[in-house]
Amino acid sequence: MISLVTLPIGMVSERMGMFFLIFVIYDLYVYSCTMQKSRQQLFRIGLLLIFSLPVVIFNSSRIML
Repeated sequence: MISLVTLPIGMVSERMGMFFLIFVIYDLYVYSCTMQKSRQQLFRIGLLLIFSLPVVIFNSSRIML
């Protein structure tokens, strides 16, 4: 996903990044299932907060709510 930033076409790299994000989220979920129960909950809450940041930061995301 990091290499998509280097593509000269902005919209294509953004859409491909959103497409691959589905796979990254699934991998993170599978990884969190291998953790201990207390760390698993903390990890999932941290992911929720990280993935919620764009809604707080960008005005265009808040308008969609």
